[in-house]
Amino acid sequence: MIGRGSISMEPKSIMQAPYPQANERLFDEEAEQKMKFLMELVEKVRALKHELGWGSAKVEIVLACDEQTRQLVEDNFWWLENVGRISGVKFIPLGEKVSPAVSELVGSAEVFIPLNNPVEIERLKERWRKQLEKVEEELARLQARLSNSEFVEKAPAEIVERTKKKVSELTKQHEHLKSSLGEENASNMAAQEIGGV
Repeated sequence: MIGRGSISMEPKSIMQAPYPQANERLFDEEAEQKMKFLMELVEKVRALKHELGWGSAKVEIVLACDEQTRQLVEDNFWWLENVGRISGVKFIPLGEKVSPAVSELVGSAEVFIPLNNPVEIERLKERWRKQLEKVEEELARLQARLSNSEFVEKAPAEIVERTKKKVSELTKQHEHLKSSLGEENASNMAAQEIGGV
């Protein structure tokens, strides 16, 4: 009988319990890598939609990838559809490009969101131009700071290092935006030439 004065059957406090140990037999490195790819794909698609100002709208994507990645995406499309709000996927060989489109690398694959509406393309180019202006202003400000010998000598080392890191990141953004605007201009010129033939 359990009652007052009897031996307690309550478990020990969690404060006294041993720390949980992971069971290495349950580890699956391959499954983790596959899930990592799918999560990164969703993140990149969301970032592209944000760049386009599309919010949470469902989109069709084009994925340049190998056969193994294609199978992974096909097997888990239900998840991508619900979590990533991806309404469809078209597959093309690795290395092929889609234009006009916005794109991001996902591991060895590349994901594209095609742009078929001229208004969308012009809106995106205008967004890129504004981003480029902001990046150039910030880059010039930070580069001027780093070229100031007093700042480099007197500022704490971690501040100087952080500024250098920011300059590196902004330089990459600058190159990406310039490249994107260049590709869009090239695509538009090609379309005009074809239309004029």
